[in-house]
Amino acid sequence: MKKPSIYSDRYNKAKKKHRLRRNLWLFLASLALFLLFFLPYLDGKVKEFQEAGGKFPQTVQTTIPTGTKPATTPAQTAPPLTSVQTKPQPLTADHPLSDGSVIAIRYEKTEQGIRYLGAAGPAGSFSFDLSPDQSRLLINETSTQTLTLYGQDLTGEDHSFNTYRHSQKGQLKRTDYIEKDGFIWMRNARFLTKDLILFESQVALALKPFYVWSYDLKDKKFQLVSGTRAEDLELMERTKDGYRVRLDAVTKLVTPELKVE
Repeated sequence: MKKPSIYSDRYNKAKKKHRLRRNLWLFLASLALFLLFFLPYLDGKVKEFQEAGGKFPQTVQTTIPTGTKPATTPAQTAPPLTSVQTKPQPLTADHPLSDGSVIAIRYEKTEQGIRYLGAAGPAGSFSFDLSPDQSRLLINETSTQTLTLYGQDLTGEDHSFNTYRHSQKGQLKRTDYIEKDGFIWMRNARFLTKDLILFESQVALALKPFYVWSYDLKDKKFQLVSGTRAEDLELMERTKDGYRVRLDAVTKLVTPELKVE
C-alpha cells in the first residue's frame, strides 16, 4: 500500500488523532498523580486547620535580616571548684575515775583548736561543764569531790580544793571531810567565765549551811562568795550577765565580779 503524503488530508487527520490521544494520556496521568499525592496532603492540611481552631499555624521566620548578627547563646562555664565543707567528726578521750570506771570526753578538732562537746559516764558519779567558748571542760567527781580541768592539750589537770584554813578548827583536809556522811566539800562545779569557776560547798563552817565558792584559774585562788549563805543552795544556769543561783527560795545572780544581785 502506498504511504500517504505528508501533505494529504489523510495524513493530517491521522497526525491530529495521534496528538489528541497523546494529550489525553498525559492528562489522565497528571490526574492520577494529583489524586495519588495531593489529595492526602490536602486532607492533612484540612485536619491541621481544624485542630488549630480554624486558623492556620503561624510560621516562624528563620532567615536573618540583612545587617543584623545572629543571636548567640553565651558559652556555659563550669563553676569554680571549691573545697568541700565537711563537719568535723566527734572524737573521744578517756578520763578515769577513782573507782576504775571511765568517762568518755567528746570533742572535735577545728581550725581554732579543740572544741569540747560533752562527757558521758556512769550516772551520778560525776558532773561536768563546758567553758563559754567550749575550749575547756571540767569534771567534778562525786565520790572524791575533786576537780579536773581539760584544756587545748587534752591533758587533765588537777585543780582540786584540797585544804582550807578554818579560823577555829585550823586546817581542814578534803580527804578527811569527804568521809563524813553527807558532807559537801565541792559539788556542782560550773564555769562562770572562761577563767572563773563556781561551786557549792559547806567547807566555810565545816558543816551546814552552804556557800557559793569561786576558783580563779589564773591565780589558782579559792574564795567564798559573800552573800550566798543558804541552807539549800543550787547553781542553776549561766547567763550573759552572770550565773543564776537559788539560795533557799530566793534566786540571785552572781556576776563575773563576784557580786550578788
